[in-house]
Amino acid sequence: MNIISVRDTSVCLSWDRPTDMEGVPHTFRVTWGESTGQRESITTDENPLFLSHLTPGTEYSISVCTVLQSTGLESEPVHTTVCTKPLPPGNLNISSVRKTSVCLSWDRPTDMEGVPHTFRVTWVNSRGQRESITTDENFTVLSHLRPGTEYRISVCTVLQSYSVESEPVHTTVCTKPSPPERLNICNVSDTSLCLSWDRTTDMEGVPCTFRVTWLALTEQRGSISTEGNSTVLSHLRPGTEYSISVCTVLQSYDVESEPVHKTVWTEPSPPGKINISYASETSVCLFWDRPTDMEGVQYTFRVTWGDSRGQTWSITTDENHTILPHLTTVTEYIISVCTVQQSTGLMSEPVHTTVCTKPTAPERLRAEEVRSRSVRLCWDTPTNMEGVSYNFMIIYTCDGEEPRELTAGSNSNTADLCDLKPGMEYSFSICTVLHNYIRSRVCLIQALTEPSPPGKLNISVCETSLSLSWDRPTDMEGVPHTFRVTWGESTGQRESVTTDENSLFLSHLTPGTEYSISVCTVLQSTGLESEPVHTTVCTKPTSPRRLRVKKVRGKSVRLRWDTPTNMEGVAYTFSITYACGGEKPRELMTRAKCNFVDLQDLKPRMGYSFSVCTVVPSGSRSTACSARAYTCDLIFFLMNEALWRDMYSDSEED
Repeated sequence: MNIISVRDTSVCLSWDRPTDMEGVPHTFRVTWGESTGQRESITTDENPLFLSHLTPGTEYSISVCTVLQSTGLESEPVHTTVCTKPLPPGNLNISSVRKTSVCLSWDRPTDMEGVPHTFRVTWVNSRGQRESITTDENFTVLSHLRPGTEYRISVCTVLQSYSVESEPVHTTVCTKPSPPERLNICNVSDTSLCLSWDRTTDMEGVPCTFRVTWLALTEQRGSISTEGNSTVLSHLRPGTEYSISVCTVLQSYDVESEPVHKTVWTEPSPPGKINISYASETSVCLFWDRPTDMEGVQYTFRVTWGDSRGQTWSITTDENHTILPHLTTVTEYIISVCTVQQSTGLMSEPVHTTVCTKPTAPERLRAEEVRSRSVRLCWDTPTNMEGVSYNFMIIYTCDGEEPRELTAGSNSNTADLCDLKPGMEYSFSICTVLHNYIRSRVCLIQALTEPSPPGKLNISVCETSLSLSWDRPTDMEGVPHTFRVTWGESTGQRESVTTDENSLFLSHLTPGTEYSISVCTVLQSTGLESEPVHTTVCTKPTSPRRLRVKKVRGKSVRLRWDTPTNMEGVAYTFSITYACGGEKPRELMTRAKCNFVDLQDLKPRMGYSFSVCTVVPSGSRSTACSARAYTCDLIFFLMNEALWRDMYSDSEED
């Protein structure tokens, strides 16, 4: 007996058939069970055999014996013992990572209560060095690791009694790099400083950079990365205290070490220029550098602004930034800021800047008349823009396309975009643009264009069915879509079906009936439908049956036929076509649903061919039913009228 494979809940085994049992019908009985539990058995012809629904981490005793089919007599069994694998741990988690250690934990495997087991933790670094430990707990700390190194960690469950391991669970972690050493700062000026640091010896050969971060109380955080171990920080604020930190960063993982810190003050310098952080329709936010040589002196700032009409306003603030509210739309303002000493009220020379408030944005952008390749955009005219020259800038795009622009005049509040793709979601934005290219805030909407309709419909018609096909829209490649086909009689209930193909077979139709058919393209993502393409078609009527020739005379004949089936409720007549050799065929129409006709304009002693077909009001014709007959000699007919009457009577019997 051979054990082919062992898993946590299954075992696959095989055995050799007895060599001296050829020709003797037999099967095999396989019995298995735990040493202290109930045993199970099956009789099978299969070899190998797969035993499932076993308990993980459990020893099973398995025996196989040969069983005669005729008597049920069993051979001596062959035995083997196998232990199923334990379940693997669950949810391997990394709780903390340091430069030389990693703390990890995992969930104990379920269904393993009462089964003595431990866990084997194995870790391998990028150089292939492998280490492992065994623990009874479901957590551990891996220490003495190499800084800035990737480790692949695996944990498996181990049965204490058999040393059988489960499938491992894996994770990958990179230890933090070592921080720089001996951070030094030198050459500090009013707007710059130079700093340097040493690399640690335990990071040799590890590709890394250094991230330098600096922060002042009233500034945003700055950060740069460098491969060297020195750098110059410039454009700093004069007379400001800076907190500087440097950390090591692994190039391949962007993992940072613990930072080393330094604090430094830049040298004082004269005040700087005014900066505009943002300008809106009715407000401006500005800030400026504090004076560099005013440490320990109590001072404020006076901000003054005025427009072209000579109106001026001013405020006083302790901060080095402010917001100017209640401004006029599209107006140029001259702004000045000066330092004011609180004890004397003396003012410094002002610093100046000029700013223009933004135009008002258009409102209520709408997408109207959305079609497959076009859309009409409408918007409300921006307010407070009287006497201002401006245009509208429209930007639109869909996924995978470069944005496109369109300019509209100030006297417009609509725009037709006609170069769109069908079945695509477009983003449309509009803003007001001045002659100096200053733009308002943006007004945004999204709209989905309709899919393109199918191409030309092609139809092949039968009595109770028709075959329909159409061309796929050529501009819908890459856009998932289906087709909805709708059909029905003009006064009846309509039916519809959705298909991925561009052809369809419609059955169970009524013969001789006019059907209206439409096909539209449907987007799979939204169900949006295209404009439908339409056609009207009439199924062929059922043809008449059993055309018979009656009352053959010298110059006349009576034709009779059976009424066509499945034509209840359908108006129809019959078309009779007849001709003899050398003559042009003649046609005669009967009255509605009449199933016989008398032809009076024939020639004696001539062979005639007759055909009858059903005709509905739409002009559709059925397949013709045909017959042939010879008119008799007129003199002979008069002499033997009784004989002809017997031969061609108008009896309904065939």
